[in-house]
Amino acid sequence: GPVTRLEGDAIPISKFLESNLLGGTMTPGTSKYEKRRPNPGNLIPKWNANACTQCNQCVAVCPHAVIRPFIVTRDEAENAPYPEHFTTIKALGTELAGKRYTLQISPLDCTGCNACVEACPESPKALEMQDVEEVLRCGGEKTWDYAINLPERGDLVDKYTVKGSQFQTPLMEFSGACSGCGETPYFKMLTQLFGERMVIANAT
Repeated sequence: GPVTRLEGDAIPISKFLESNLLGGTMTPGTSKYEKRRPNPGNLIPKWNANACTQCNQCVAVCPHAVIRPFIVTRDEAENAPYPEHFTTIKALGTELAGKRYTLQISPLDCTGCNACVEACPESPKALEMQDVEEVLRCGGEKTWDYAINLPERGDLVDKYTVKGSQFQTPLMEFSGACSGCGETPYFKMLTQLFGERMVIANAT
């Protein structure tokens, strides 16, 4: 839109009247329509499930909420649009008995900052950077869209832990923050912990 192209001054007031946007009211969640393709390095993380301990530290540090863990059933994994690329492993924890764990990345929203790879405590790392175009050729966009629309299961875990908090849907996602931003992960986590009763009086 014109705002994305830095042409906001050209929007007539009549458009704000049509959309009931007077008084500083803005429609939330519109950043999900602004994709990052190509991102600066044309790279996004690739998950190595065999090295993963499901700690979710990589998810916690992601500034744009583009890498997320999902608790899924075996049937949901098998029904993915590209099941061969919808890798899952047995979910750890008695509260997740019978469930599967998967880590998915939004290929069109990732900025390629590498923060998730750096945060991974495993050796060898459970994440490495790969060419985003290769992911898109293998149906990465449809795989993400499928995962993001699966039932939410954050209520199965204690959300007041690093791991559990990241199973909660973030209410701040795909922000316009710089690649690798160190501030937005904190705000993102605030929405995951307290978002249902959180009021933002002023934000810059």
